[in-house]
Amino acid sequence: MVPAGPARRNGVAAVLRFWLDLGADGFRVDVAHGLVKAPGLPDLGRHEQLGLLGEQLVPYFDQDGVHEIYRSWRSLLEEYPGQRIAVAEAWAKSLDRTARYVRADELHQAFNFKFLNAPWDAGRLRELITASLATMRAVDAPTTWTLSNHDVVRHASRYADGDPARGLRRARAAALLMLALPGSAYLYQGEELGLPEVTDIPDDMRRDDPSWSCTAARSASAGPIPPSAPGAPSSGSTSRPGCSPSAATASTAH
Repeated sequence: MVPAGPARRNGVAAVLRFWLDLGADGFRVDVAHGLVKAPGLPDLGRHEQLGLLGEQLVPYFDQDGVHEIYRSWRSLLEEYPGQRIAVAEAWAKSLDRTARYVRADELHQAFNFKFLNAPWDAGRLRELITASLATMRAVDAPTTWTLSNHDVVRHASRYADGDPARGLRRARAAALLMLALPGSAYLYQGEELGLPEVTDIPDDMRRDDPSWSCTAARSASAGPIPPSAPGAPSSGSTSRPGCSPSAATASTAH
């Protein structure tokens, strides 16, 4: 979406007002860094720029024009009583660029993907935590923390290094660290159970957009939640036969 003209921007504002009038407390702004394209609509350029979640400069992500849009949204939110907020899913190349989305007159919070992408290394985690707190403090915004979402491999599997038990131990330790940090913590569904990535979903059972290159990763990280008791139905994105959690996944709930 490129909300360049008044008609389109007014249409988006009307959608926001519709939900706010119904009592919505706020919004998660998906791909918040992608509402504006570079002037002249230049070609993409190098192949390494193709990654949706990468840090390369691309002509359709993190353009300065997005901030004018979010200032208008912030003004709209403040017309309503209570604490209505908007949270940015903004994949920016640096913490400084992320902080631009949460300046005083823009959005309220932004997911901290630098923390999410951190390796299992105490020194690197300390460095990122310190930098995150300092950068967000400079714009008087709360720091956020998140370890997993539907675009990445669950952290219980990322931290495993081939050993699921080690991955679960590390995932629990990482969650304990994250929940003790100042700011706002975001838990991805199933994270409270220490769920790993589901790796045995047949291709014909994947339920995400088949045109997107990360379909496999999204299906694997958004698999059904295992039952809490034997025989109980799973809750999750599908009930089709054959699309169930792996035995290893289900065992983590007991």
